Amino acid sequence: MSDTFQYPRKLKDYGKPCNFSDTKIIVMPGEKREGGLENYVVRDPNFISLDNIPEMSESTVNTERVSTGERGFHHKEGGWPLSVDPGDLQEVQRYLKKNVERDPTYLQAMKDLCKTIDGC
Repeated sequence: MSDTFQYPRKLKDYGKPCNFSDTKIIVMPGEKREGGLENYVVRDPNFISLDNIPEMSESTVNTERVSTGERGFHHKEGGWPLSVDPGDLQEVQRYLKKNVERDPTYLQAMKDLCKTIDGC
């Protein structure tokens, strides 16, 4: 005895729209019940909730603790490194030439700004 079932429909036939059509009404003969509607109770409103799946949830997270802290930073003039004194003009210009102006992203940003200014 085999426990498999082969569905004869091809994969290319899936996803096609259904083709419904109107047909003539056919009344099927049924068995007549004794007693009629007297055995039935009218419920108004008729709401029922059927659910045989128990509601359960479980959530666990196992992460490492991260130590955090607050640090303040007072910007009197820019965010200069500790080795640069923002009050000393020569030191500031030396830092800019050495670290900032040689950076390729800085050069590209300046070119883009110049194009923007020329368009105004």
